[in-house]
Amino acid sequence: MFRDDPANTYEFDLASLTQRPAWHSQAACRGMQHINFYPVRGENAAPALAICATCTVQDECLAQGVRNNERGVWGGSTARQRRQIRTTSAVIRPRLDATTLL
Repeated sequence: MFRDDPANTYEFDLASLTQRPAWHSQAACRGMQHINFYPVRGENAAPALAICATCTVQDECLAQGVRNNERGVWGGSTARQRRQIRTTSAVIRPRLDATTLL
């Protein structure tokens, strides 16, 4: 509950805000503190991308990276690549919706 919400219309589960998705426990990057998954501009992302290439939950990770506009390397992609995915998806989605109506 929020103090500025006298009707108590805001409800949330604190645990859902702090729990990691189940797939995190299967991620190849788990416990890899020596690999930089958050390279700054100009730094090499290849070591992180190599770990992603071996990961069994790469699809789930990529989906989270795209959906949440995450920084760094997620699901075998850089932030720049995910921006491109979002832009492409925004262009393609209306076309797919239009063709399904025919």
